[in-house]
Amino acid sequence: MKKSLVVGVATAGLAGLAILNAPTASAAPPDGCASPKQFNYHVKSKTFGLQYGTTSFGLVACPWQDPTAWTTSNQKDEVGFWGGNLFYGMSTQIKNGAIKQNERWFEVIIELKACPPPFKWFSGEGCFTEARFGRLIHLNRVGDDVRLEETDLPQDAGWGQWGYELSTSHY
Repeated sequence: MKKSLVVGVATAGLAGLAILNAPTASAAPPDGCASPKQFNYHVKSKTFGLQYGTTSFGLVACPWQDPTAWTTSNQKDEVGFWGGNLFYGMSTQIKNGAIKQNERWFEVIIELKACPPPFKWFSGEGCFTEARFGRLIHLNRVGDDVRLEETDLPQDAGWGQWGYELSTSHY
């Protein structure tokens, strides 16, 4: 018998619902949990729709586990074709937030960095933040389900912030 891990997603005014089948505690696989839900965040140009980079990570939150065991895994930043040709870089931080009896929060900060060669030569630093996006992921166990809410965090980055957008895909 399988239970469902229900994951509801709401970002940028869009809402979606995904259901992952997760085994009950008695049928748990040896590693203790089903495959992680994969998150992909894509930084794009608002004007032209060009994708500059993607950050991705897995999220594991099984209903039979204590929220302290819910984790993220395999975080990876990738610069796309357009991002590479325009000297962009990506940087992502996933921070652990509060943990309660049936709840856990993660804060995801995604930065698009401009890394033009002349800036790197003169500053030694190499890159500066062009745009910063934040997401707050809230996991809540309700019975045999773990529900997910995702909200935008305030933006507080570079002068070019207005020209970029963040899109999300989950599977």
